[in-house]
Amino acid sequence: MGQLNIRNLCKRFGEAEVLRDISLAIENGEFVVFVGPSGCGKSTLLRSIAGLEEVTSGDIVIDGKVVNMLPPVKRGIAMVFQSYALYPHMTVFENIAFPLRVEGLTESDVRTRVEAAAEVLHLKERLQHKPGQLSGGQRQRVAIGRAIVRQPKIFLFDEPLSNLDAALRSDMRVELLRLHNQLGSTMIYVTHDQIEAMTMADKIVVLNAGKIEQVGGPIELYKRPANRFVAEFIGSPKMNFFDGTCVDAGGATTTVEVELVGRVTVPQSTPATLAGQKISLGIRPEHIVLGAGPVTLTYKAAVVERLGLHTIVHHYMDDNGRNATGLFNGDVGVSVGDDFAVSFNPEDCLLFDAAGIRQGNAD
Repeated sequence: MGQLNIRNLCKRFGEAEVLRDISLAIENGEFVVFVGPSGCGKSTLLRSIAGLEEVTSGDIVIDGKVVNMLPPVKRGIAMVFQSYALYPHMTVFENIAFPLRVEGLTESDVRTRVEAAAEVLHLKERLQHKPGQLSGGQRQRVAIGRAIVRQPKIFLFDEPLSNLDAALRSDMRVELLRLHNQLGSTMIYVTHDQIEAMTMADKIVVLNAGKIEQVGGPIELYKRPANRFVAEFIGSPKMNFFDGTCVDAGGATTTVEVELVGRVTVPQSTPATLAGQKISLGIRPEHIVLGAGPVTLTYKAAVVERLGLHTIVHHYMDDNGRNATGLFNGDVGVSVGDDFAVSFNPEDCLLFDAAGIRQGNAD
């Protein structure tokens, strides 16, 4: 089993409150990703679960047992760090075997577990090599193997791919997902990269300034973000926001007078009290298309990013630096300085009140 419950967890360093009233349930076998900007508390939360940080208040419960006072080695967890932390003078075999020798297992048990982990991680041909003879991806697999042999209830990963280049990161994401499917273990993974979060997680926990903003599946967070922070953080490029005023609400639709855009009627029901209030209309770059449509804007291309599969065009809407971004399929014929028309459908919009809370019944 590998069920984790966190109840009203707080962590302070002096007067600084790093984690604020965190409550979270993680089921056995889930792949959960903690994501958020630098300094949001995600690594501190992971280290608190591991027992590397003493919590200020609240409980950490693993398989029904409060583990706050237990040392890391007694919690049934194994942690993989950003740094590989391999012993350069030891072979791959001995690096993986090290925690088992510390536990005092017999040589037969050590060999059985190490060889089983090496089989899973495709390291059997590397067991007699030293870390200096390995690639970055192979070194990270050795670090993961050192965690696997302990047969933990829960695996903890603290930005394990951040030291790898882009191609290796992509390969290792696939390897970790394959490993999760094969082992069926509970895994908790910390990253600041929302693309990693979207592609790997069963459940994403979005953190900001020490508190949980939203918990849900990747598509749920993409389509139904709880607030403007989550809407902006999940998705790449990030969501466009147009500020305006709600002029009609309470019925089947909501009408917004949007600065620099005009009047937009969104097919969503919102509270009648929203009428007359400040509101933001959110539209994702991938929902902006070339040419005139239901809501048309005139773009002047300020920056053009050609990615082959997609082209990203940035348009500065005013002298205050407010910009709108469009993500278009293929290599579109747009150059810096060009004026061109783009449009979007109101049904693709999300609405956020002045406090940043999403309003309406978006699908």
